[in-house]
Amino acid sequence: MITLAVSVGGCLFFPNTVPVAHIQANPTDGIAPLTVQFDATGSYDPDGAIRRYRWEFGDGEDGTGPQIEHTYSEAGTYQATLTVIDRRQGRAAASVTIHLRDSNALPVAAFSISPSPAFPNQTIRFDAGASYDPDGEIVSYAWAFGDGVTGHGELTSYRYDTVGTYDVVLTVRDNDGDVRTASTELVIGTDIDTSRTISRHYEWEYDGRSQSCDLEIPVDLYNLYRSQPRIVWTGREYDEYVLDPLDDAYLSVVTQEVVSGAAGDYHAELENALFFVQHCIRYVYDPLWFEYPRYPVETLVDGGGDCEDTAILYTSLVRTLGHGALMVVVDTDGNGQIDHMVAWVPVQQTFVSQHPDRSFWQYHGATYAFAETAVEGGYLPLGVDPWGLTEVNIDTIYDVSSVDRSPHVVRRAPSATSDSPSLR
Repeated sequence: MITLAVSVGGCLFFPNTVPVAHIQANPTDGIAPLTVQFDATGSYDPDGAIRRYRWEFGDGEDGTGPQIEHTYSEAGTYQATLTVIDRRQGRAAASVTIHLRDSNALPVAAFSISPSPAFPNQTIRFDAGASYDPDGEIVSYAWAFGDGVTGHGELTSYRYDTVGTYDVVLTVRDNDGDVRTASTELVIGTDIDTSRTISRHYEWEYDGRSQSCDLEIPVDLYNLYRSQPRIVWTGREYDEYVLDPLDDAYLSVVTQEVVSGAAGDYHAELENALFFVQHCIRYVYDPLWFEYPRYPVETLVDGGGDCEDTAILYTSLVRTLGHGALMVVVDTDGNGQIDHMVAWVPVQQTFVSQHPDRSFWQYHGATYAFAETAVEGGYLPLGVDPWGLTEVNIDTIYDVSSVDRSPHVVRRAPSATSDSPSLR
């Protein structure tokens, strides 16, 4: 880099670099009269220092100093200009526009609820995205759900515990401090319309015999679960997809239809239901970079799902038999990364004795058989583990027992404790 220097009268003179003007104003929009804070401290001189700060506010008034406030008394649009001058009279300018109105236009509050009506303990989404401010912006969203509980944010969700009709109120506040509300009634009930159904026919084999069943799946129940938000991976609890109570009665009917060919033999019922899931639910990958767990009714209607979906469906069916079930997240290749979900279902000692070469686990004093639910072609009998997993491959156990609705999750179940699972 070459710096030019000029000798004048025996003195060495370096060319001046002009300063840089930087202006901040707050607020830049409002109702007259309006006091605005101006700040020029971000200005600088690359080769020296700024000596003077001059302001012209655009309404005939002016001022000086790096920081200053000015009150505009009348509505209008003003161009405020800052001029900075350095020690060698170099100067630079910057400006900002100030808008003043005679009065404030009230914000508009509008929102949607999905689903509506809804069921007790169902996740309901509240969306205020349709709200707006005609001459500014909305700065806050406040919700009153009608049962004494409140929330905030443009998007939020809530669950009601009790059947009833609730007045949901949204209050929005704009940048001038004015508020506006909107309200609507939300009905929380337990009635599911069973008159409209989706028909599905399924065929599979068990014990050398052809099996089949026809299901009439309530449209309202299917749409209800399709409308539920999917939680991001780090916050997801898969047991919620099994323990949700709204489909319990219907899934009991489904289970009886599926296992009718093995009715009366508990272990045969377990394996028959497993073959139904393996053969009738085709393997479908979730969208790239997004896990989309399905509720059992969704999987039945869609006819497809991945390992999480089939494990959710199978354990949901098994738990209706009254003996409980577990969903287990595993690492099948031992690289330290979870990559699969399977099911464990409780079995009696007679079944263990009949199949000594299969995979059985002890968990909290009960014996469970390994169940692989996601099979592409063919069948894997109950207790067959194609990977030969051990305790080190177990990451998370979701207890979705039918006798205890409360979620019970064990993370990284250690092999050193008496309550941990162990391979038999």
